[in-house]
Amino acid sequence: MTRHSSAHVISLAVSLLSASAVAPRPLHAATPSEVRSLRGLSGVEVVIENLTDEMQGLGLNAEQLRGEVQSRLQESGIRVLTADDQASGRPWLYVRISAFKSSNVPLVSYYVSAQLRQDVTLDRSPDLHLGAITWDVGAGGLAGVSVIVEAVRGTVQNLAEKFSTEFLTVNNRR
Repeated sequence: MTRHSSAHVISLAVSLLSASAVAPRPLHAATPSEVRSLRGLSGVEVVIENLTDEMQGLGLNAEQLRGEVQSRLQESGIRVLTADDQASGRPWLYVRISAFKSSNVPLVSYYVSAQLRQDVTLDRSPDLHLGAITWDVGAGGLAGVSVIVEAVRGTVQNLAEKFSTEFLTVNNRR
């Protein structure tokens, strides 16, 4: 292959990737004990970590993502709590999005994590209450700049669906 044709193949590959998203790949999934930690929850608050200026510049919107996650949970019959609700354990589903745009090619690598955080008590010190991550999943991928919003939204929705499914598995709802 000549140098000119190699450059052409690379250019074509970058163009194809920039026009589509590579399917997100789960990097880690909840363990059985993490799933059991969802048992008995009355619902969850949804918190989307503040997005960086770069992520917002790509078109990501935290409020839109939060609304989509809340809708998915409610469609599953899971109660969405507010910060004012006094639910036992103060459970909240925390979604964090990281993205990195290369300056050389029109691609963005991204990673989305979803964690259930709640108050826990130590067996050895029942009077001590701490916040802990009791359920944790994540997925990431590579997407073209033109489709990064759809790729991230799809990944967030997939993780919300996974949470809903596992929540319902241990809470006998649906």
